[in-house]
Amino acid sequence: MKENKIKIIHIVLLVLGTGFLASGAFHSGLWFDESYTVGLIKHNLIDMCRIATYDVHPHLYYILLKLFSYIFGSSIISLRLFSVLGAVILALLGFTHIRKDFGVKTGFWFSFFVLFMPSTFKYAQQIRMYTWAPLFVTLAAIYAYRLAIEDKKNAKNSILFVTFSVMAAYTHYYALVAVSIINIMLFIYYIVKKSKLKNWFIMAVVQLGVFLPGLLVFLKQSSNGSTSWIKVIYPDILFDTISFHFIGVPQTDILVTSPIYVISLWIGTCIYVIFGILLIRMKRKHIDDTKPVLLALVIYFGVIVLFLIVSISRPTYYVRYSIVSYGLLLFAFAYLLARYHKAYLKVVVVVLILGISIARAISIYEVNYDTSNTQVDDYLEANIQDGDIILFNNFMEFAITVKYQHVPTYFYNVLNWDVEKPYQALGKNVVITRNLDELKNYKGRIWIISKDYGYNKIMSYPGTKEVSSEKFNYKYYSDSKELNIILVEKK
Repeated sequence: MKENKIKIIHIVLLVLGTGFLASGAFHSGLWFDESYTVGLIKHNLIDMCRIATYDVHPHLYYILLKLFSYIFGSSIISLRLFSVLGAVILALLGFTHIRKDFGVKTGFWFSFFVLFMPSTFKYAQQIRMYTWAPLFVTLAAIYAYRLAIEDKKNAKNSILFVTFSVMAAYTHYYALVAVSIINIMLFIYYIVKKSKLKNWFIMAVVQLGVFLPGLLVFLKQSSNGSTSWIKVIYPDILFDTISFHFIGVPQTDILVTSPIYVISLWIGTCIYVIFGILLIRMKRKHIDDTKPVLLALVIYFGVIVLFLIVSISRPTYYVRYSIVSYGLLLFAFAYLLARYHKAYLKVVVVVLILGISIARAISIYEVNYDTSNTQVDDYLEANIQDGDIILFNNFMEFAITVKYQHVPTYFYNVLNWDVEKPYQALGKNVVITRNLDELKNYKGRIWIISKDYGYNKIMSYPGTKEVSSEKFNYKYYSDSKELNIILVEKK
């Protein structure tokens, strides 16, 4: 096929893919991590950065999202579309950078894989940093490659490499490790070539200097944070790593006996085997041609292996975080497929990817747009009055209450977690208390989410009467969890 025709098809692919990714973003459902982002964005920029220091992630994504909200608003849908934008720009690299460096076919297939991988679709719908981190890592890798292959020093490529490396490091700590590996690989390359070492040291010093505030934040976060919620269990973690991009969620979020998980695991295994065979075939015939693929795979799998090693002593490998460098994995797939000339294999790969992507998209649509998701919001919106307060003791319920930041909210920290500082993100009217006795003399209406510890404690106080109790089922990130909304009045 002529290059002009591929270019036209590529543009059509980008348009259709953008529509596909955006199609799941027009809903107001939240889960806890998203609610943390939404709450944080409601603060002014200075307070937002101060509070984000108590989070477990760097600041850049939150800053970019805050700036985006100044222009496009801070509605849940607007904030969600920012993630779609990150995924689309990543796919667009196939039409710009990768097409220029590796040819129109590689660029086309890169865009295809980015746009239609189930993991892209899943995380393009979430108000988190999981589309922007891979964008910055991929750009850092591209400019590192350009620095390596050029004969003379290029100030533009050096500046852009440093810029995107620092941006990646300030977006996610897995991205920090990814760009560290890229820097080390570039250093080794310069040593072998016995050239440009001075340029490398200058770039390294600039990166370290600019990231110094981020390093101080990291040290503070690592001393405050806990990874006890991360479980690394063998061989489950290996199956999870294989299936993740083809199902879009970690193993912990889905039944491993479900058909969709089993199918995704098998498709993931088949894809890896197919491209492994293509890599071996290419290496036998044209060993030099395999270098870009091998370099990309070293970065992607290097991050995973490093965190698996660290996890021997302290669990830090969580499969969702591997998405921050998956642009390199998808590049390897695209590069190999573009250079294989048998059409039948390309048809097989397209059918497998589109099949699992559409199947996953349908199930995600069913969850995102289920009418049950809006019932709690509609009910509270219609019934909350001035002077009311909200009470709950399950931190997951912040996903509901963050939408009502004007309402005084009490989080009953019955498990005595050390969350007073990070949970400032969830609203200026949020009170985190380990003892509800401060409400003993309160007079007025209290909306209690879930008939649990908080409900039992409030009802033990004299003068408390239950006014109403409603049950709701909602699907978004809850597996159709039944939720009680109880209105009580204290006199």
